[in-house]
Amino acid sequence: MKSLFFTLSLSAVCTSAFAQTETTIGNPKAATTSSFSIGATSGIERENLFPMKYSSPWATPVTYSMSQVFMRYNFNKHMSLQTGIGFGVIPQKEMTYGSYLQNSSYHPTTIATNGFVIENPVSLQYHFFSPKARLRPYIGVGTTIRRYYLNETTSDVSNGSAIFNRAYHNDVLLLTATQGLTWQVNKHWQVNQSLTFMNQGKFNALSLQLGVSYKIGK
Repeated sequence: MKSLFFTLSLSAVCTSAFAQTETTIGNPKAATTSSFSIGATSGIERENLFPMKYSSPWATPVTYSMSQVFMRYNFNKHMSLQTGIGFGVIPQKEMTYGSYLQNSSYHPTTIATNGFVIENPVSLQYHFFSPKARLRPYIGVGTTIRRYYLNETTSDVSNGSAIFNRAYHNDVLLLTATQGLTWQVNKHWQVNQSLTFMNQGKFNALSLQLGVSYKIGK
């Protein structure tokens, strides 16, 4: 009798679980949904140690504009993966450093640096609240690969004449942590804000971005 009761109970539990599974699969509201967003942002970035390959001992902070085109895949209600391509123009930065020997006398020199940077960020994000919420804050962690294209001109401070020029590139892999906010304006359009901290050893950067995106899917 106990065996029969156990068998019937187990059958009832399995039937109930199967029915719930069918309800979840057949009900669009209960099923896990995914969506895809594409967008563009623009903002400013502050680097505390400018990554100059040859004159790094004299490197100083620099601020410049940064723009990005991104793609975000939301693979469930809270988790998403974002990547994109960024581009920034580095304004000319001048520093006086050291000196060089010419005609038995030392001359102070100035180095002027400018260029641009291209980046490829990848971030895994967690979005708070329901996908139907108008405002959804999120946090993310990831990496950013950057390539700096720089031009340096070293000049004699006393007369302004150029001593030599050099052009080079410098690759940097950064660890990133992001705080962001997405405002769902309507079914498809979104406004995005993000604040990203980047680090590699002594190199630190902080980037503030604002932009819009278009959401495809639920």
